[in-house]
Amino acid sequence: MDAAGLAITVTGCVLKLVAFSTDFVTNVKQVYHQGATDRNTDLGIVANSIRDATKALETQLDEFSNQDQEGSTDPVQRDIRALATRAAAIGNELASLLKRVHADPRSKRKALKAAIRGMWDAEEIERVEKQLDGIRNEIQLRILIDIRQMIRGSHSDEYQRMVLTLERTSNNLTEAKEDSRNTVELLNQIHSSIKNIQQSINTTPVSGEPNPGLTTKVSYKPDIGYQIEAEKSILRWLWYPSIHDREESIEKAHYRTLNWIYEDPKADDQSRTWDNFANFLTSETSMYWITGKPGSGKSTLIKFISEQLRTEELLQQWAGNRELLSAPFYFFYKGADEQKTELGLLRSLLHLILSRKRELIPVVFNERFIASLDGIGHAKITLPEAKRALRILFRDNPHLCFFLTIDGLDEFDPEVSLTHVTSLIELTETLSNFKNVKIVVSSRQLPEFELGFEACPRLRIHELTKQDIRHYATERLESHRYMNTLLKRDPANSRALIESVISMSAGVFLWVRIVTQSLLQGLTNRDTIRDLQQRLEGLPTDLHDLYKVMLERVDQRYRSQTCELLQLAYYGIMDDSDQLSALGLWFAERADSNMTILAETKPIDHELVDDRIDEIESRLKSRCLGLVEIQNGLKSVYDGSASGGVDENLTQAMVVFLHRTVTDFLRGSFWEEFSKMHSRPEFNPRESLLRSTILLIKTYRSCGRDDWSVISRLIAGMTRRAQALERESKSVSPELLKEFDSAVAIHFAKCSDNLIDARDRAGTMTVHWSKYFFREYGRLYEISMPGLPYKYPPEDTQPSLLSFAIKIGLESYVTGQIKMHGPGIIAKQGVPLLGHALCPSNDEVETSINIVKILLDNGSDPQQTFEGTSVWGWFWYMLFYGSTNCTRCCPRWVLEATETDMFHLMRLMLTAGAEPNIIIPWMYFSNKNIERRWSYCTPLVALARLREFLLYDYIANQDDHILWHEERRRRQDLDELVSEIEKVIGVLKERGGVRKEEMESKEFADVQLFVTAPCGARDYWQNKPIYYLRATEKRRMRKLPITHSGHLRSLDEQEECV
Repeated sequence: MDAAGLAITVTGCVLKLVAFSTDFVTNVKQVYHQGATDRNTDLGIVANSIRDATKALETQLDEFSNQDQEGSTDPVQRDIRALATRAAAIGNELASLLKRVHADPRSKRKALKAAIRGMWDAEEIERVEKQLDGIRNEIQLRILIDIRQMIRGSHSDEYQRMVLTLERTSNNLTEAKEDSRNTVELLNQIHSSIKNIQQSINTTPVSGEPNPGLTTKVSYKPDIGYQIEAEKSILRWLWYPSIHDREESIEKAHYRTLNWIYEDPKADDQSRTWDNFANFLTSETSMYWITGKPGSGKSTLIKFISEQLRTEELLQQWAGNRELLSAPFYFFYKGADEQKTELGLLRSLLHLILSRKRELIPVVFNERFIASLDGIGHAKITLPEAKRALRILFRDNPHLCFFLTIDGLDEFDPEVSLTHVTSLIELTETLSNFKNVKIVVSSRQLPEFELGFEACPRLRIHELTKQDIRHYATERLESHRYMNTLLKRDPANSRALIESVISMSAGVFLWVRIVTQSLLQGLTNRDTIRDLQQRLEGLPTDLHDLYKVMLERVDQRYRSQTCELLQLAYYGIMDDSDQLSALGLWFAERADSNMTILAETKPIDHELVDDRIDEIESRLKSRCLGLVEIQNGLKSVYDGSASGGVDENLTQAMVVFLHRTVTDFLRGSFWEEFSKMHSRPEFNPRESLLRSTILLIKTYRSCGRDDWSVISRLIAGMTRRAQALERESKSVSPELLKEFDSAVAIHFAKCSDNLIDARDRAGTMTVHWSKYFFREYGRLYEISMPGLPYKYPPEDTQPSLLSFAIKIGLESYVTGQIKMHGPGIIAKQGVPLLGHALCPSNDEVETSINIVKILLDNGSDPQQTFEGTSVWGWFWYMLFYGSTNCTRCCPRWVLEATETDMFHLMRLMLTAGAEPNIIIPWMYFSNKNIERRWSYCTPLVALARLREFLLYDYIANQDDHILWHEERRRRQDLDELVSEIEKVIGVLKERGGVRKEEMESKEFADVQLFVTAPCGARDYWQNKPIYYLRATEKRRMRKLPITHSGHLRSLDEQEECV
């Protein structure tokens, strides 16, 4: 074996022995101090593992000795051999000790602790542990320096990959990231790969012809370390933060309810009718529909079915010897986008299944997996890709059976999903066509679902829960001591009261829950049976009418507080994707501007957090009567990698509505009139929520690690609050923004040592926090020109609060600052403010025409340059070749073609003095071999081609990966776009624009493309070509400005085409 291979092999053997030995020493320490290990370890297996690892290491040491006798061992190899010899000595010592312990019959149970103590004292344990640490640390140094030096110039790049795996394995051992099994799998893979390489080398032809193994890549299965990383990468793309939130928020079924779902409907005493669910689970029927009234318990039933062992037992009868995999999903209308879209559904199902069956990832996501092995990143997973992956998963694994439960189809949001509800129904039908798939869906009784699932077996839950409601109401009411007194005094009327609850409920469990709570309050007040019956009869059976009555019964003194709390909860949840903590609600209700400004930026006391959460919970109960609740166990903005050190109450006490019907009610006319009547005139819920978020930032308690990530999430929440207030009132307080800026700056200073890069650390200017915030939460732009190297735009070297406000679209703040300080405030070094206005912070923020107009009216120059390129030039480059982390597969102008704002911006900038004949790079194709060529052209030529594309090629030129986004476009939208383009062409001609194009004899080698958007993690996003016009069909080739000879048509010919 060559020197590099031998060094890698020996190092791997040492690491393997260290892994086993470290496991053993850990177990010995636990036995010594506790009398047992944390896990049930078979000492015989450990002994055999250490003995085998030691023998393997000694075998490699013998080969080292043979090389030394031949005089071929260099100093590096001698050092590695000495290190291995020390490890082998420890291995022999441990194997000998384990043999004695394992042979002693006392060590099997109670006498194990005595046996260990009799053979090894605490000092010996510590000595061996230190020796193992020393060997492990020295290995890391050898890998980093000596072995890397040896493999430079090696015949195979596989050694490079093996050393990376060795380094990662050694680090994981040091940080205790992996157990010995994973480590050994990694090291065995390396050893096997080296053998393959050696065999290839040993088969060199006698003729002296080059050995392919020495000049080409050896056929090599990627080591398990790379595979694991690739699998993790794909799972990360599938995962999203709210993936389990809705499921966790659904309460478990009340004790001894819903068991009827597994019964035979024909045997039911009450003659309830439904399609036999147990038969569905055991038969070949593929889909079952659960429907019912709002609040009848559909989600609770779906969760009950998903969690019951009985479900699995019945499904196994259908699956037979095949493995069964289950995956639930719960749509949620007021959750994050992923919780109410078709893509979110697919990502969740794929993540749940592939997390359990990781070996399927290379097949299901083959292209992504291969690219990940090669170190190439990807864009976000698109809907067509997710659909294709799920089809492959079900189609190619007939040995597996899949059980899917999908709740709340009526909470699907077509506007966010960009697909129609019929697409969702068709998806469920498509998936149910696979013989190894069963699906249970639930929804309200809406016409589209009635039509879509008319052939499916079904049940209407509100018709089947009478006994469950009786059990729930009886148990809840009888839990009150006074109800038991009434039952003794007047059993007939007391039972009649309970029966009235059952009959009035009409199967709506939510109504029963609210009504029993009201009756319990009456029992606390010592109401008589007659009083309780009157209380019950005064409650309407319709949920919305019930909510009206509840509000009307609120004490007159509390009604103003009730209105404000409900508004804070409504806007707090709706404006920020279900992210309103109990502490945040306390701040929103109590804090005015003075409190927000005067509050110090320091951690909030733990006991104070508890007190405030208890206080707001009590106020919600008395003022909102259960319509809004505090629910523990939900993840908030603090959660994620940083949640480990933050108070649990702060992270998991979240504000939720009782039910979806409450938010529907708060959109109605009654609530609008009620809130106007009882709210204070000066009360603005969105401004209160903005103050609340600033106070959350000021009082943030450090989690000890990853603080900036948590602070960034709070900044993102504040950004959404400010944008909502701006849209509503155009009045975001500059004093509040300054307080926010100062508070974030304090936190940023604490994190900056581990955050800012070397260039900023070496600079003389103070770095503004927004630069690093937009790295994590901003829109990541890159210049993507097919066939050419990708370029990322430079970051703003001197961002500020003003540039942050412009970027998130706070028009009122920008106007106020210009009025206060004059137009001179617009001038700044770094990226011009106009550039920030043209590049909003994320896809939720549209480019503000008003802000651009304000800046232009106050002296901003479209021709102002940064790093050699004007803002106007930037705008054109981004228009045609810019892609983002959200829209990587399509050029920006295709996705934003529904908006006419960009053409309005063109006219504004041309009027303000933008150069009409700026040179734009343009890509075209040779008709002969579809070869990419480049030319320079003016905006008149580029817009003419864009107009031609929209008129002739747009509909036909749809790729799968953008079809879902564009499928609902109407022809009149295109006509409007063409009209806007023609207006810009008119302005260009008025300003002296010409039609000019110059050919390049060679492809662009370097086009200086600089834009004003801050980029994100440059090493995180890898480069994948964006969508471009593919000229693969003659029909489409004729429409491009190319003649059959492969030359560009003249500009006159192009104009005729248009």
